[in-house]
Amino acid sequence: MDIQSYISRIGLSQPPEPTLKGLEQLMKAHLYSVPFENIDVVTGRYIDLNTDQFYEKIVQRKRGGFCYELNGLFNLLLSQLGYKVDLIAATVKQKNGTWTYPNSHATNVVYLERPYLVDVGFGDSFIKPIPINGKTHRDASGLYRIKKAENGLDLQRYEGYWRTQYRFTLSPFTYEEFYEAAHYTQTSTESLFTNGLIVTKRLMDGRVTITDKDITVTRNRSRTRRLLHHHDEILNMIENYTHIPKHELHNISSSTHMSKEG
Repeated sequence: MDIQSYISRIGLSQPPEPTLKGLEQLMKAHLYSVPFENIDVVTGRYIDLNTDQFYEKIVQRKRGGFCYELNGLFNLLLSQLGYKVDLIAATVKQKNGTWTYPNSHATNVVYLERPYLVDVGFGDSFIKPIPINGKTHRDASGLYRIKKAENGLDLQRYEGYWRTQYRFTLSPFTYEEFYEAAHYTQTSTESLFTNGLIVTKRLMDGRVTITDKDITVTRNRSRTRRLLHHHDEILNMIENYTHIPKHELHNISSSTHMSKEG
């Protein structure tokens, strides 16, 4: 992996020092530059858990990805920059209170003077490393805390009450251990990622989320939603907001998950 190419991909001129401040800079730069997207999943291109392929897709082809790709490649970058970092597994809790497939979310813990949760592959969530110390943590996306649970640690965001986003432990995970969950995520009809397109990216003042039905833009706590009626609209919105090259999107229109008439 060419570190300078990766650093340039996330909009930085050079790697920062391996400190907490440097980690914050890297995490923010990644979230503002690289979208979370499931284009390969909904167009039937199977994603192998291979960091060379992650690098080729995200850095060289200027794509995004889902948690295994985004956090997997970021893990490799942090390690090569001198951070002590572990790839770990989490189980996501949905807003309806149910849990998704066990250990199906890949994220990172970075060890500085204390452990920090660092996640660049979870869509709408925190944008700065969260210390794993039980204290509340505020950033531009909300108020968070990591609380001890019966069999792990819960990442929680305050939404009028403390809602658990996912549960994790500090045990390192290998790609081999993620294989079954990654296969389920890409192939099961019950997976959130096989039932329609989702492309989302952090903006400087909010977030954009594009599906095969609409685009939602949140800026300074004001949300606007617009229906997308044609394939060309969807492709143009993805290109305009995420800068994924248009030729990387050509398979979307043939996806069985997107049957709109153009």
